[in-house]
Amino acid sequence: MNKKVQQALNNYVDYINDNIHALWAFHLQFRKFNNDLVNYYLTPYSNRRGKEPVFTYEDILNNRASYNLLPYETYLKTLKESQVIPANQRTPLNSKLRELKEIVKSLNLLARDVHAYSEQQIYRTDAQIEDGFELLKRIEDVYNQFKTAKDDLYFSLESTFMSYKPSSDLEEYYRHSEQLRELVDYSREIMEDTKHQNKKGVAQYCAMLKSAIIAIRDQEQVDMSGGVIHYDPLRKVGDGLYVRYDFVLQQAKKIHDYGEKYIASEENNAEYGPNGASYYFYNKRLAYNFNRYGRGVVLQYNKYVDSSHVFLLKMVEEPHWFKAAHFKSFKSELFQDDDFQKDNPLPTTPLDGYAANNLIFLLDVSSSMNTPEKLELLKSSVKELRTHMRPQDHISIIKYSGEAEVILAPTSSVEKDKIHDAIDRLKPGGKSNVENGLRLAYNVLEEHYISSGNNKIILASDGDFDVQKKTLRYIKTQSDEDKLLSIFYFGRIEKDDLRSKLTEMTDMGRGNYSYVRRDNLNIILIEEAKRMLN
Repeated sequence: MNKKVQQALNNYVDYINDNIHALWAFHLQFRKFNNDLVNYYLTPYSNRRGKEPVFTYEDILNNRASYNLLPYETYLKTLKESQVIPANQRTPLNSKLRELKEIVKSLNLLARDVHAYSEQQIYRTDAQIEDGFELLKRIEDVYNQFKTAKDDLYFSLESTFMSYKPSSDLEEYYRHSEQLRELVDYSREIMEDTKHQNKKGVAQYCAMLKSAIIAIRDQEQVDMSGGVIHYDPLRKVGDGLYVRYDFVLQQAKKIHDYGEKYIASEENNAEYGPNGASYYFYNKRLAYNFNRYGRGVVLQYNKYVDSSHVFLLKMVEEPHWFKAAHFKSFKSELFQDDDFQKDNPLPTTPLDGYAANNLIFLLDVSSSMNTPEKLELLKSSVKELRTHMRPQDHISIIKYSGEAEVILAPTSSVEKDKIHDAIDRLKPGGKSNVENGLRLAYNVLEEHYISSGNNKIILASDGDFDVQKKTLRYIKTQSDEDKLLSIFYFGRIEKDDLRSKLTEMTDMGRGNYSYVRRDNLNIILIEEAKRMLN
């Protein structure tokens, strides 16, 4: 096992989870349309005005605010990087990957069909709404196909992963991963048994999940009282990695509590809707605390995998359960779906759940940066990043050529005009002097330091610059105080010796080196703005 193989295998998991995230958004739309259609049918003809079912098609798979990479981009990345996996393992994995892509594609096409059914008002002439219900049944079939294909692909990934010999013996990291994985496994079993109305199974795994929570509480010295977890929220592992036991235990406890509420429920109670209590608890309670959109237990495990020093396979989320509800399933009264989407909206930014940002953009504005694919590209990308940032995120801009100058003091992302004005005033000219710029950038970073935040300098340049050894030592000292340095290199080609030199700087600064192109800058910027809360 090595880092490239681990990344290649985890690309498959990322692709699965990105599509599960999309299926959740589709599920919200399909469920609302199902309810609208049935309510329309059950409403007397004289009262139907204003109650027509509406479905507006949204290209969910291309909503960049919801993904680090769009699902199709992750798909291409997965195929490309899978070349490090032996062909006898890679070929079946990629075959299953393509099958999953086609299933999601078919669901997207069905969303277009539902839109046409609504827009063309076919429901007005659809006797017993059978055509509309047939569309919904096909959607139900696709959700079931996805679940089966997802499980099949992940089983193959686990088998492939287990065929490699772990190359690390960092027992402390593995111990924490096993603790987190146990929470996820028991939570998943609770969801599965809820779906199959197996209350005995739910009770069994609720007890096991509770025992696991208590074991972590005791081993990690967590104080749980009155149903709330009170303790120092961060458990340090190794060199600077923290486990968010405060949050992950809260999520696991919610899954346990909802499992017990399901056990006590009556399956056909009208308050849970026509599909029953199992459908209600699975979709509206358990999945939320399990999957990414609720910052659930799987996301917390996968964040740990991304941050730890050992080779681990990420875990997959669970798709929503879609079950078409025919009007015959409803009683005489109309079924009023609760407004779950209002309480749990789609994430408005890919930065949700991450630490507040104090980003210092240290920009080379020497004459050589005066090309569309350099300074102008960077300026437009910083503007794009601002749209994803939250009010607690701050941007500063320092330009350097002969002298360094702060042209934007730390400013909240909500101050759009102020930020854009500063960006637009950047003009190239003069020679590069990175030493002056670095010193000024660290001073600004220190003055506006955010405790437990993402305090980072992003140095952007096309210059093959040198720094003195004393500057490297200074960078290392600053990084020890949690002030980080990343470097974006713009250039026609990426030279090995240059990459080595700039990587040495970012290693000292505990940041990242990136060779920037037009097609990757926006993605890289968002990644630099993500840091786990610590």
